[in-house]
Amino acid sequence: TERLVAVPPEDILRFNELFPGLERKSWKALAACYLSTGHLSDDIFDYFVRGVVALGAEAFERFTVDPDSLADHPVVAEIAQGRLPQHVLLAEEVGWAAAEAYVRLHGGDEEACLERDGGTGGRVHGVDGSTREQSQPDSSDVDVDLPRDRDLIPVRLPRLSAMFPRRP
Repeated sequence: TERLVAVPPEDILRFNELFPGLERKSWKALAACYLSTGHLSDDIFDYFVRGVVALGAEAFERFTVDPDSLADHPVVAEIAQGRLPQHVLLAEEVGWAAAEAYVRLHGGDEEACLERDGGTGGRVHGVDGSTREQSQPDSSDVDVDLPRDRDLIPVRLPRLSAMFPRRP
């Protein structure tokens, strides 16, 4: 919230537009959540993706294209090495940071932020302000079934799998 208060209102709204499309899950994104946090549920996944957003625009954009790219981020390396707790990537509060910042700047009217946002219609905003359609995951590739899929995780996410020990 503190960082968003320092940017123009249009940027706050653009940040808020990230969240309507985050419920789109892919098998690799779900598996990355499981590897990185040690847990997997709908809520945990939502908080995990918000944590990826908190890692920065570049990390988030890379994650949306290739969830295994999280292996390149220093925070994820610190988690894998046990220097940071796994829950660091569970950032529920990031989801309401834009509304809080907008309220601070515009006299307490959270609804104005939500009304001006208007949703993204499946668009993802790039670091440079560009937009692109958010890719739809293959519907046959969405559910991670642990333990059935446990052996597929290292095949589909080799770098993250190498960083985190095999989970029971």
